[in-house]
Amino acid sequence: PPLETLFPYTTLFRSVQYLETNYKSAISAQELSDVFGFVPAYINRIFKTFYDSTPMEYVQCLRIERAKDLLMRTKRPIKEIAAEVGYPDSLYFSKVFKRAVGVNPSLYQKRGQENGEK
Repeated sequence: PPLETLFPYTTLFRSVQYLETNYKSAISAQELSDVFGFVPAYINRIFKTFYDSTPMEYVQCLRIERAKDLLMRTKRPIKEIAAEVGYPDSLYFSKVFKRAVGVNPSLYQKRGQENGEK
């Protein structure tokens, strides 16, 4: 296929790799733009096409999934888990987590621990 038809796939692949490697850091649309040399609207459009989300929504999903895993497997404090997945403000993390998962992180962790004991 012509190179220009592969271009969005290459950009998407590279940006997903970048996000999955750096999701713990504060990432902005402008940073992605600077790293990949495209305007944020172009990267957003590629993500919307393939993931039905923006890169920032994708990062949030990565963070929440990693947090869910840590909450289920460990008894670490919520504040520590929040910081590890890229949310320095644990109250904001709790709000985002509850909106995404439907329960707050401490209840999710408690349920995970209870299920692990059975």
